[in-house]
Amino acid sequence: MDTDNYIKDTDGKTFFYKLKYDPDSARFEAPPPDPECPGKQISHRFCPSCIRLAILTQQDIPKV
Repeated sequence: MDTDNYIKDTDGKTFFYKLKYDPDSARFEAPPPDPECPGKQISHRFCPSCIRLAILTQQDIPKV
């Protein structure tokens, strides 16, 4: 067993998942990989979750 990914279940109520739910297709899917930090100067304030949210927001904006 891999000790790095082992989760100790002591109370019997622990639930762990690695999939993302997509409500459009009603399926659980593998999440996309985290985006890389674009520069070393901003690595202290880089947030992969914020980048993913910005990409999703950009997809909803109509462009000509």
